[in-house]
Amino acid sequence: MAQDQIRTVIRTFRDRVLTEIFPGREEVPKTLVFAKDDSHAEDIVRMMRKEFAKGNEFCQKITYRTTGKIASVTPPVVRVGFS
Repeated sequence: MAQDQIRTVIRTFRDRVLTEIFPGREEVPKTLVFAKDDSHAEDIVRMMRKEFAKGNEFCQKITYRTTGKIASVTPPVVRVGFS
């Protein structure tokens, strides 16, 4: 995905999350964003932190782990917001 596309989606989310999506809230609720791969997730995390002017605790990349013989292959997930 192009950087401009990611930025447009994040800015739209930022501008509408507390007014239209979750009116009445004062903080961005915990939100999961699915990425197509690790690089895409890194781009999302970087842009989320920049657009919301927040640090590491606000936006984190969550990756899968294998815990046995069968590995569940899923894309990375980005966690945004507070509890």
